[in-house]
Amino acid sequence: MTLTVALILTSAPLTASAASAAVPGSFTVSVDSRSSWTRPDDTPAFPFIDKDGTFYYQQSHSLYGPNDGRSWSFYTGADFDSASRAAISDAGTNPDTTALCNNSPTGVESTYAPSGSGYSQRNFCVLSGVWVDPDTGHWYGLVHNEFTPQPFGDGIHYDGIDYAVSIDQGRTWTIRDHVITSPYSTDRGDNVAFPQQTYHYGDGDQRLYVDAASGYFYAFYGSRIVDKYGGWKAFYGHVARAPMAGKMAPGSWRKWYNGAWSEPGVGGRESTLMPVTATAPTGYVAVDKEYKPTTPGTVDQQVAAGTTPPTSPLFVMDITYNAHLGLYRGRRHHRRRPDHPVDLHRRHQPAVADDPASRRRLHDGLCPQRPPAHRGFPDRRRPGHSAAGHRQHAPAVGDRLTVPAPEEQSSCRPPSRRRQRQ
Repeated sequence: MTLTVALILTSAPLTASAASAAVPGSFTVSVDSRSSWTRPDDTPAFPFIDKDGTFYYQQSHSLYGPNDGRSWSFYTGADFDSASRAAISDAGTNPDTTALCNNSPTGVESTYAPSGSGYSQRNFCVLSGVWVDPDTGHWYGLVHNEFTPQPFGDGIHYDGIDYAVSIDQGRTWTIRDHVITSPYSTDRGDNVAFPQQTYHYGDGDQRLYVDAASGYFYAFYGSRIVDKYGGWKAFYGHVARAPMAGKMAPGSWRKWYNGAWSEPGVGGRESTLMPVTATAPTGYVAVDKEYKPTTPGTVDQQVAAGTTPPTSPLFVMDITYNAHLGLYRGRRHHRRRPDHPVDLHRRHQPAVADDPASRRRLHDGLCPQRPPAHRGFPDRRRPGHSAAGHRQHAPAVGDRLTVPAPEEQSSCRPPSRRRQRQ
């Protein structure tokens, strides 16, 4: 299958006049036949290289029931196809992360759900994205937290992102501090912070991108707006970055807000990312159009009135870089629920391209396949490898821009109730 995707390439910030005057180029995105992924988990399978050159990938889950599994798993081998479960998966803090999550910086600030809830813990945390420090060999990772369940008697929870460190090559982990958190309160039942009918879900579901060429970590993450006593409705995509020299420390992260890396990762404001069009040239929602807790109405009513954005088409993106095209490329999550009107092509998997010179999201296309929960970028020239998450070794000139079919490097929901409620 092929798909032609139009791009507007610019070496300067895109203005409305420039966007309308630009002549789009085009390239062809090819889709190979489907293959299988036999180790689905609740986070994407994230690849990384240890200090001695050993290939690993990691994935994890933290399920809600009292007897459900909560573990961080690691696999190692020559590549994805040959990798087997690493012994460190069954060592240290990895096989049962219940205590690790509850006693983490987020866990100790969290509260348990009301009696009778299906949420058995006050915090559920998963490791999603690992980087190995070349100076020390220590492993660093971003941790997605789901905490203070059912804060308004609803079925949801808050989200936040911490960072963790292992000094023994992944056997034991210490979750050190917050790095990317909500601009709003995450206290239970806080009707002062949220006086109307909705609340902000927090920041989570990060996709780490290690851009060694620029010297920055990038975290593409999401937030959601929730109806009190109801469920989530609007899904927003955001991005933060930190210099790699800071080794993920809390003060090093800055959120993208109103056209600049201007807000702190912890508690800072954040812009909702949107694809660039001739009528929306900035690539993000205007400040006065963003969600405000003081606005009355349900999420649907606010979206209809234009007082909060609809679901962002760039919610939770996986990113890599193509040296031949000189473009960052991404695959974005695609909401399929009927209460998300943005989803007009439910049998297509979106592909996105970005010009690094202008740092603007550009025109995106749809790959004609069923959308997966997690996406990646298998390396056609090195079967079993992945380009997702790293730019440490740029592709050779002549590489084809390839969008993989859904089952390639995708994780599916585990057999539990977690995804039904999440």
